[in-house]
Amino acid sequence: MPRVSATDQMPDFSNWTIGHKKYLLLDKLGSGAYGKVYRALDNSSPAPQPHYVAVKCLLRYPPDSDKDRIQRREIALHKRVSGHPNIVTFYEWFYDGQFVFVVMSLHTGGDLFGAITSKRSYDQQPEKIRATFLQILDAIQHCHDKGVFHRDVKPENIMCSEDGSTVYLGDFGLSTYKTTSREYGCGSSFYMSPGKFLNPRHPSTQLTNPVSPFRVHRASRDGPRSRLLQPSQRHMGSRCNSHQSDHQSESVEAGDNGRCMLCCL
Repeated sequence: MPRVSATDQMPDFSNWTIGHKKYLLLDKLGSGAYGKVYRALDNSSPAPQPHYVAVKCLLRYPPDSDKDRIQRREIALHKRVSGHPNIVTFYEWFYDGQFVFVVMSLHTGGDLFGAITSKRSYDQQPEKIRATFLQILDAIQHCHDKGVFHRDVKPENIMCSEDGSTVYLGDFGLSTYKTTSREYGCGSSFYMSPGKFLNPRHPSTQLTNPVSPFRVHRASRDGPRSRLLQPSQRHMGSRCNSHQSDHQSESVEAGDNGRCMLCCL
């Protein structure tokens, strides 16, 4: 029997008014396993200059349940790092009936995956690749400075401005505040560093040093170019699995970022 996702249990929110009629939900921008994202009009903005936002719609879970704690962790950590010029801005969140709504900044250029594969905005554009890479590094470093580790850095979770010159890290659903992790396989397999991807319970997949050698530093402006095949699947699930071996969150996350940006080359 097919598994029913949280999104399958949600209605079409188009034309809903939420937040004491503050927001009018318009067209759907996208959906995933756990929620839907809509473009919305902020009704409190002046008519001559309407302000549009992105609203993530999630199921509301029983208080203090595991899913509720994970959901509140995502909201709290996104709020903590909000305010950086390369991170999706967190405005507010609230319950409305059986749903949770998270209001964020709207970025109309689509995600980085689409810019790479469909628009091909990075073909033969080394300076643009470098500029985007630096922006992502700045966003990740800001998160680390705030004690937040994203753990799911990938083009699908990076939004673009209309002209594609600025990128914004979003989707903190797998983020953590813990400096060491007792989980493997956390993230999306195409972008994982080896220390997170391999299962330490199986000797055939163990690494001598399970911590990725990559660290978060500002990118060199004269480094060699590398090439990695682009992922063939548009939507790749994000997940975490538990085990009993620690690794450093900051180190392995830097490996994720390197694989993410190699897709541009």
